[in-house]
Amino acid sequence: MNNPYGFEDKRVYVCLDLLDQATDRQKEVQLRLDALNSLKQLVGEQVNILQPDLLYRISGLLRDSVNEIKEWIVEFMEFAFMKIGLSRTLRKDSLDKVLPSIGYIINYESSPAIIKKAILWNSSVYPLIFERVAENTLDSASLWKSSSSIKSQVMKYFDSENTNQGIRICAVKYFATVAKVQSRRMPDSLPRLDEDFSLSNCQPLHPVLDLQYLEKESISIVNGMMMMMRTESNSVITAIINAFGPLLRARPQYVLTFVNNVVSWTKIPEKNLSLSEFQIKSVKRSMKVQLMALLRIHENSPFVMEIFNAVIVLGGKNDPSKFPRQFRRNLQQREAMDENGRGVAQRFPIQQQSNISFDPSQFALPFVVEVICLVLKTIPQERLNQTKKEYTVKA
Repeated sequence: MNNPYGFEDKRVYVCLDLLDQATDRQKEVQLRLDALNSLKQLVGEQVNILQPDLLYRISGLLRDSVNEIKEWIVEFMEFAFMKIGLSRTLRKDSLDKVLPSIGYIINYESSPAIIKKAILWNSSVYPLIFERVAENTLDSASLWKSSSSIKSQVMKYFDSENTNQGIRICAVKYFATVAKVQSRRMPDSLPRLDEDFSLSNCQPLHPVLDLQYLEKESISIVNGMMMMMRTESNSVITAIINAFGPLLRARPQYVLTFVNNVVSWTKIPEKNLSLSEFQIKSVKRSMKVQLMALLRIHENSPFVMEIFNAVIVLGGKNDPSKFPRQFRRNLQQREAMDENGRGVAQRFPIQQQSNISFDPSQFALPFVVEVICLVLKTIPQERLNQTKKEYTVKA
């Protein structure tokens, strides 16, 4: 048994011995799983044992014939890359060792449970993959090829009508991450710059990454998911809406696309949606939650009224207390105008501020006097008396 590491630690040999036990296909499955669980415990206690070569050997078990072993390995990769605090550099350097085996699972595995976990792992590490390829132009072509192959296979799952619903939902989460990474960061993107690697971080003429193609691909992915909302089940539609939450906070350039598609979706006849009345209400509720969050985030954006109007279309005016304070007046004004249109007395005064400047001297005096009288009539008598009293005291 060889120690592939440059430091002496008996735990390294224990770790390799456990891995040998786990790979012995003559042993009972439970004994192999026990060895893997012991390996995981040892790694958790001594993180620096987990080097790229060891990860490579562990990932080789993804080609095992036993589903329990393969599912354990995918879960361990999530544990190793996302939970135990491995350095970012070590994780990036290990990707090329692990990704081919993950790709094998996504392309050839028959178990939906294992495929789902493999796709979700790819969703977690896709920003790392992209960062590794963007930063290392000389030795990253094979890594990008493996990642692109995985993306193509997940897209097949995404597009196929026969795909297991759970796999399709995982594909939605994966492509929301792909769209985020393959789009440019905007000035009002919410994640911190050091936590948001994107197309903006790549050199313009990258030898491996075709930036123009990748940006177009992300736009196509966003539009594709929006179109899926017209034909998919309640669960998939809800997954799309939820996946767009983080995406829209990070990439506000897609907000209007989302808002316009939501409004368009509400206009589809219910008989064409293949959803029950309860499911339609559930989808609208999820849409409204996302839009209300966007309303708070983008309250000063030029497209904020489009968001506000979409919330109203979804029935938001029935719960005005959930609106940010600055939008409650708009809600009151809209309700007042609606009631006036039905011949009902206006409940709320519409207070409007005009930026139009004009010279009163250009109008005839009787017209000016009439306008002033009309304005005075809208002021309560109590307010006029109070103003008169205040003016008398000052005088």
